[in-house]
Amino acid sequence: MSRRDFQRELFKPHEIDSTEQSTFWLVPYGNMMTILMIFFLVMYAFATQNKIKISRVTKDIKESITHSKMLKQDIAKLGLVGELRKYIWDNKLNQFLEISSNARRIQISMQSPVLFDPGSVALKSQGKEVLKKIAELIRSETGEVRVSGHTDNTPVGAGPIENNWELSGKRAQSVVRYFTEECDLLPIRFSLIGYGEYAPIAPNDTPQHRALNRRIEVNIIKRKRLYRSAELDDIRR
Repeated sequence: MSRRDFQRELFKPHEIDSTEQSTFWLVPYGNMMTILMIFFLVMYAFATQNKIKISRVTKDIKESITHSKMLKQDIAKLGLVGELRKYIWDNKLNQFLEISSNARRIQISMQSPVLFDPGSVALKSQGKEVLKKIAELIRSETGEVRVSGHTDNTPVGAGPIENNWELSGKRAQSVVRYFTEECDLLPIRFSLIGYGEYAPIAPNDTPQHRALNRRIEVNIIKRKRLYRSAELDDIRR
């Protein structure tokens, strides 16, 4: 075979077998499907990571909003306590009233002359003004309010009140009734007790010490909301 004939035979077109022709397209198709699968897997991985990131960011935002609201509420409560202290100071009542606060409660202790005349269970006008200020502070909290009445060990004189237990209990009741009836606070939040002379904070040995023991204490308990808003609406109705 001459060189020319060899070259002609080498570059001569060859026919492709029908079976080979029918499956030839599967190779690029398979490659394309593999690439698409990898692409979607990568996109899914990014989407999953983004969901986690979005979830974390959303949680952080909600927590920040909650903390901000709580901070504003705390500032408002501090403002109310400050207003009450100012009222006490401006009206020269600081020797008769004491406010203390901790993580669990706010306690307001009022000596009896601020609220009552000797031996009486009827609130004085000045006492009502003080209780009105305290009611604003109670309204800013959602926990229980405990009102307790106390006396010294001096026996009760002749009259409708038989003993110090009864006197302390009726005075506590007068305070609670003012809060609930005049200040429109929820009765379900309140409890009251009369200790009489049996929970003194000073010995009953001098007039000054006995004056300290004749008192009304209002304890505003700090805690989470006791009632859902719907329940509060039902109670008010």
